[in-house]
Amino acid sequence: MPFGVQIGGAPHDEATLLRIAIDYQAAHPYWAEAPPEPLSAVGQNNGAIGDLASGPTPVARRVDPGARAALAPGIPIDATRGSRGAVVALRVTDGAQIDRFDEASRRLLVESEYRVSSASDRMGLRLEGAPIAPPDGGAMLTEGMPLGAIQIPPAGQPVILFVDHQTTGGYPVIASVASADLSAVAQLRPQGRVRFERITFDEARRLLRLQGEAIDAASRFVS
Repeated sequence: MPFGVQIGGAPHDEATLLRIAIDYQAAHPYWAEAPPEPLSAVGQNNGAIGDLASGPTPVARRVDPGARAALAPGIPIDATRGSRGAVVALRVTDGAQIDRFDEASRRLLVESEYRVSSASDRMGLRLEGAPIAPPDGGAMLTEGMPLGAIQIPPAGQPVILFVDHQTTGGYPVIASVASADLSAVAQLRPQGRVRFERITFDEARRLLRLQGEAIDAASRFVS
């Protein structure tokens, strides 16, 4: 039987996740043949308001509040999630072109507060704030770009490359968001406030390891 699901607004985070076990090909045969939407929508059905889905009754799972806190050991939840009004602190490591930026530009990145532009999307989060002077006017030979790279284009406004980012780019990278904080990037809203904290590569690897251990440990809270 068809069923409807009503989801309210997310009080703290940018996204609300809904998981439903369903055989899409059996329920909607055209899904298997429809080309995916460019920015990762599924087939031709983009989950419009009012849509109905056929399938078994979904099973609710409860997550203990203690599990959520464990996902960021020793770090306040508000510092790692997109809470409304909170300044989200993103930890970053030095970028590939860090040596080409002068000392004033390096300090400006970690001493400034930025806002997420409404022009942001899954390719990149465009930030608005104190402009950072890029070396050589922001031009360089195209090279590979990692997830979380912070590019400085000619206008000087940082751009955080995200999940649908291009594989190569021609703007210098001053820093990269630590892998442990990429989930916090996903929760940023337009007009959200963000600042950067520089850490070492060893610290970034330690945080990622701790996060993985915390996620494994949190699985026992799921019932």
